[in-house]
Amino acid sequence: MHFSKFAECATLLLVMMLDMVLTLVCQSVHYQSNYEHHEESAPVGSMFLLLGPERFVVSFLLYAYLILYAVFKLPRKLGHAFFVGFLLGHSWGSTSWLPKLCSKVLFLEIDRWYACSGYFVAIALVYALCLYIFDESKEPMDLL
Repeated sequence: MHFSKFAECATLLLVMMLDMVLTLVCQSVHYQSNYEHHEESAPVGSMFLLLGPERFVVSFLLYAYLILYAVFKLPRKLGHAFFVGFLLGHSWGSTSWLPKLCSKVLFLEIDRWYACSGYFVAIALVYALCLYIFDESKEPMDLL
């Protein structure tokens, strides 16, 4: 099976950006007045959040660039391994925010299992779409 590095990078970028946005949106109201009151289980993310939201975004974008550069420039199998590892890590990490997001934005209480399952299916569909978009040999019906 042919894996497109462009498709991998596009999918990974989307998941990483979603993780960053969810991390910021789902912080408590206390975070804005005191950066010590942040919620993040990843040590690197926690360190970046202590710097404030603006520096968190800049640091995260630099981190994302370095990861995507590695995925794109590493030999195919090693790059694919990096893609899978970081995709799984950021997909899993961002699921912790889904119930809070549903509660905060949609005013819905949703079971985490259903939210995670739907989220993972959505990521898989995005990856399939990216594979289709970046495949030069595609036929019109290849997506179906």
